[in-house]
Amino acid sequence: MDILLVEDEPQVVSFIKKGLEAEQFSVEVAKDGLEAQSRAEKYLYDLIILDVVLPEQNGFQVCEHLRQSKIDTPVIFLTCKDDLDDRVRGFQAGANDYLTKPFAFEELMSRIRLILKNSIPQRLTRRLRESSATKTTAGGTETSRHRVMMYSHDTFGLGHIKRSLKIASHLVENYPDISILLLSGSPVLHEFKLPENFDYIKLPSVKKVDREEYRPRQLKMEFDKVWQVRQNIILSSVEIYKPDIFLVDHSPLGMRSELLETLKHIKLHAPNTKLILGMRDILDGPEEVWQAWKNQDILAALEFLYDHILVYGSREIFDPLKQYRIPQHLHKKFTFCGYVTPLNEVDGIAGQIKHELGASSRPLVLVTIGGGDDGFEVLDVFLKSVPSLRQQIDFGSLVVSGPFLSPQQRQQIEQVSKENQVHFRNFVSDLTGYIKASDLVISMAGYNSVTEILRYGSKALLVPRVSPRREQLVRATTLSELKLVNSIPLSELSQENLSANLLALLQQKEKPLEAMRQEQLLNLGGCVKVGAFLNEILNPLPVNEKN
Repeated sequence: MDILLVEDEPQVVSFIKKGLEAEQFSVEVAKDGLEAQSRAEKYLYDLIILDVVLPEQNGFQVCEHLRQSKIDTPVIFLTCKDDLDDRVRGFQAGANDYLTKPFAFEELMSRIRLILKNSIPQRLTRRLRESSATKTTAGGTETSRHRVMMYSHDTFGLGHIKRSLKIASHLVENYPDISILLLSGSPVLHEFKLPENFDYIKLPSVKKVDREEYRPRQLKMEFDKVWQVRQNIILSSVEIYKPDIFLVDHSPLGMRSELLETLKHIKLHAPNTKLILGMRDILDGPEEVWQAWKNQDILAALEFLYDHILVYGSREIFDPLKQYRIPQHLHKKFTFCGYVTPLNEVDGIAGQIKHELGASSRPLVLVTIGGGDDGFEVLDVFLKSVPSLRQQIDFGSLVVSGPFLSPQQRQQIEQVSKENQVHFRNFVSDLTGYIKASDLVISMAGYNSVTEILRYGSKALLVPRVSPRREQLVRATTLSELKLVNSIPLSELSQENLSANLLALLQQKEKPLEAMRQEQLLNLGGCVKVGAFLNEILNPLPVNEKN
């Protein structure tokens, strides 16, 4: 659940934020009244904890403004103002509770739980209502002409949600008559910059632990019950939202077939809704994909449920139709869009980043492991190699651990980074500027990381995982054979071969990725092609204007 903490005392912020995050809440902080109003108007929080004495606007004014704006998010005042008149004014302003400082954290938690318990029906109703693609303006109610719903199961890493957000951002920026509602299980979706005309419904988070094996990421309950909750949320959301397009990312039937009832409902009761699957080009090794699709009846789903299938890749680089033995009669459903990459300009940002990291006049090495679920070894080996590498070449470096690295591993990486004078970030929502600023990127080989490197990088060393899926290994090997990147499988990673590759790449004058972009050897315009394809479905040309 998402909480907005409005407080300008750093020690109080640190104490409350740490305690709430330990209780599995997501916490954002506003340091003054105007910032609090702006955040509460833009995002749908489950609760606001509000101080009274604040810069710009005091807490009473903030609460009154929110209520006048028809924002009914529950509010707890947490303040040193303990006079009876202040308490009365707080409740008159629209507060749900009033707690004075100093306070016991256990009491704050009890009050939070009680408020959230009593507001659950109201919050769920409001979340669906406000996600229905309408917004109130001074001139009345403005309704988007077209509604798109996206599904991203998000059971491992950040690749699926980041790809979905890139597509969503391009759509709403270039086609203003589209509103998008995303269904996602990502526990860090709120950390990303979200586009206009966009909202999301958070599914309970699960984590992949093996092939088609999952467990709840945060909830302490049986997986089957979490699965049922996710399935019911998806189905009811589609019934209410009534999308013109339902765009599914990667998994045709969803996590453990949680989409099947929804897909059947659309086919039987909403035939005007177009069902579209968007899949990356490389899913796994060919035999593994063939066997999994056979066991799960995926080919039947592609034939009888989906209207179109978009491939986020280039057929010239990797042809899934051939590699995965897709029957000839299904080929007409497939459209190759190119790689889904960010399109923002980052040159100015890149220069600023190099300056901030002390690498304006020396090479910069970026080491990133995506979400961080399984990349600890990459960071560990790199950091152990730094002292000896620095004796041979002077370079600056930044390590980004990802939000899913375990707290113990993150603490270890952060400490060793500090000892070796390596810059450390736990999470960066948009790495594109850092990739552009870097002379060398060391990364695992997930789809999202690689496509960002292809768009902005100059040289790269990929360290692909080899299990439970061979997807990263196939991708890294394919690009390595094209001499665009260097590659070391994670199972073979050592200080010796990492150091040798790093030194060779930093001393190498050629920049193969920059040359590839200049020669336009790869199609990096996936967002544009997807946008044009969906817009054509929503706004078809008259027959006499085609061709």
